[in-house]
Amino acid sequence: MRPKLYEAMIVANSKHYIIGNASKYQIGGIAGHRPQEHLFVIKSVISLVQMMGKGLIMEFFDITKYFDKENLRDAMNNLYRAGVVGKNYRMWYQLNKNSKIRVKIPGIGLSDEKNTGELIAQGTIGGALVSGYNLDKDVFEYFEDSPDELYYGGVRIQPLCYQDDLLKVSGSVEGIRFGNKRIESVMKSKQLEIHPKKTCYVVVGNKPNMERIRN
Repeated sequence: MRPKLYEAMIVANSKHYIIGNASKYQIGGIAGHRPQEHLFVIKSVISLVQMMGKGLIMEFFDITKYFDKENLRDAMNNLYRAGVVGKNYRMWYQLNKNSKIRVKIPGIGLSDEKNTGELIAQGTIGGALVSGYNLDKDVFEYFEDSPDELYYGGVRIQPLCYQDDLLKVSGSVEGIRFGNKRIESVMKSKQLEIHPKKTCYVVVGNKPNMERIRN
């Protein structure tokens, strides 16, 4: 109970820094937000390109075992940049530097305890918030100066994040390829990998535009 109490205090003291520095494109783990918000954005963009008679490519990325491979020190660096410093910063690290997990197996019970070392422990009070922000910070910065992002009116549509899942939209094959290179750079900088079998794309538009994009 004591670590949970300490973590609750740290989250209470830190979450306004994290939420205040998170981009509008990451809504996973952020209180008051729902997945339906991203669905509304995507449906709106689809309706816009269809009305304009254009095509749209949506690319969905899944990160391989993000919560198992997320680097604690990388996350701590982004927390520090958000303004989480001093005792709060040190306690975040101390609570996660020697993580241990047990898995509840249906019909069997709890597995043996396993030491997983340095990572952001999931299922904790602040795990989802920190992990979501950690990915969001780097994705946003890699795409901040990108000239190939779509706009809905005056709203810029950079890659949308929900925890460890990403969605990139573009009106051209060139834009998607350009985005893929940036996503690859994010993954390399964070020592992560995209899951090839869980990553896909969807083409939307009238038949001529869809054929042009596929070709």
